[in-house]
Amino acid sequence: MDQYFAILAILGTMMIGAMTPGPSFIVVARVSLARSRREGVAVALGMGLASATFTAIALGGLHFILEQVPWAYLALKVLGGGYLVFLAFRIFRGSKSPMNVSSLPSGPERRGSLRKAFALGFLTQISNPKTAVVFASVFATFLTVTPDLPVYLILVPLIYTAHAGWYSFVALALSSERPRRAYGRAKTWIDRCAATVMGTLGASLVGDAAASID
Repeated sequence: MDQYFAILAILGTMMIGAMTPGPSFIVVARVSLARSRREGVAVALGMGLASATFTAIALGGLHFILEQVPWAYLALKVLGGGYLVFLAFRIFRGSKSPMNVSSLPSGPERRGSLRKAFALGFLTQISNPKTAVVFASVFATFLTVTPDLPVYLILVPLIYTAHAGWYSFVALALSSERPRRAYGRAKTWIDRCAATVMGTLGASLVGDAAASID
C-alpha cells in the first residue's frame, strides 16, 4: 500500500476515533463549560500533544512491544484506569460546588491555570490504554514495518493538528454563553453522570487487568 495513501487512511480513522465520545471528550467539555474557553482550548492542545506522542511511539513499533511484552499492556491498563477513577472522584466530589465564572483567575494565576489545563489534557489522553492500542493497531494495519522518514515528518504534526483542532472546536462550541448557562442549571447531575461514566471506564480497565493476571 502506498504510504501516502496510508497517511490519509490513518488520519481518517484517528479522526473518527477522536469524535467518538470518551474520557477525553468528557474532560474538554467539562473544563470548557465549568471554567473558561481558554482553559478548554489549553486542554485540547494538551490532548493534541499526547496524540502526537502516541503517533511517534506507534511509528517506532508500539504494536510490536505490546504483543511481545504482555505485562506492558497490563501496566497501561492499571495506570490508565486508576487515573480515570481518580479524575472521576474529583469530578463527583466537586459536583455540588457552584460554578462562578466571575471568580476565574487572571494574570499570573491565569497562566498557571492554563498550564494545569494543558497538563490535564495531556495526562487524560496519554493515560488511556485503549487509545494506545488503537494507535498501535491502526498504524500496524496501514503502514509497513519500517515507514519512510517523510511519514514521520508528516504524520506526527498532522495528528497533532487534527486532534488539537477537533477538541479545540469542542471547547469553543461548549464555552459559549448558552451551553454554559444550561450547564450551570444542571451542573450537579451532569458532573455526576460524567464522573460515573469515567469511573466505570477506569474501573473496567483495572478489572480487566486483574482478570488477565488470574
